[in-house]
Amino acid sequence: PAKSKKPPAKNGGGKMQPAAASRQPRNWYDGKSKADAILFFIDAYRLRVEDQYTQCAAPRGLYGGDRQEAVHDFAQFLKEAKRAPQVLPPWWNEGEVKRISKQHIFYAVEASDIREDPKYGHAGLIALRTLADRVEGPLDAGFGFDDDDDDDDDDGFGGFGGGNPMRAMMMQQMMMAMGMDPAQAAMAGMMGFDDFDDFDDDEEEEEFYETSSDDGDPTQMRPQGGGGTVEVLDSSDDEPAPPKRPAAKAPAKAPAAKAAPAKAPAPAGQKSKHASGKR
Repeated sequence: PAKSKKPPAKNGGGKMQPAAASRQPRNWYDGKSKADAILFFIDAYRLRVEDQYTQCAAPRGLYGGDRQEAVHDFAQFLKEAKRAPQVLPPWWNEGEVKRISKQHIFYAVEASDIREDPKYGHAGLIALRTLADRVEGPLDAGFGFDDDDDDDDDDGFGGFGGGNPMRAMMMQQMMMAMGMDPAQAAMAGMMGFDDFDDFDDDEEEEEFYETSSDDGDPTQMRPQGGGGTVEVLDSSDDEPAPPKRPAAKAPAKAPAAKAAPAKAPAPAGQKSKHASGKR
């Protein structure tokens, strides 16, 4: 019996179809309106501020202080974007971008917010971080910021501090707020969380956390948006005592009435007119 012929290939004689990646937009702003592209750029900056705080413990912008700091930091991000090759679209209007940014850069954003936003999702989260990397370079989440390949220069100071002065100072201030001696706090800032643990046993560590939590809660670190507080441990199994109310002040006593000035005694042999009833 004659063999059945195979149907001809639909790809035009064996030609390979272009890969899916080649159909993706070449630039981050392709397929977006000008307004959407500007918001995308601003969100890339906001996410970079959040990532640098959570992954590198380096507060900047909104997390670095006040609104003026946020304006200055975003202006620096814009400046880096102009220097980076082929990042900004040809229609870019810096004045308009700065005007729109003031509606957004004063509000914190978290990675979970971006991921849960239907406009972005997980793919959008990656795209925003990719744009920030193109503007400022990859974010070093290893806490080191050390371009040296020579590990001998590190002297074992890794972890949270990693030799970065800003993070070391931040770590030192936090430890001093928790009651640590300034010299030890400075060493903790250089060595970081992972390397600095000189507690001999659990009881001594619990005692440190108990005594360091007497003066309120100085460990609130996160500026605006989200949680992220450093929690002071409590080694006691009992419920925490309710906050003490200030003692009621005793009512101020009314000033005592001044005594009437004593009358001068009448001279001997002479009666007072009032005493005699005569005027």
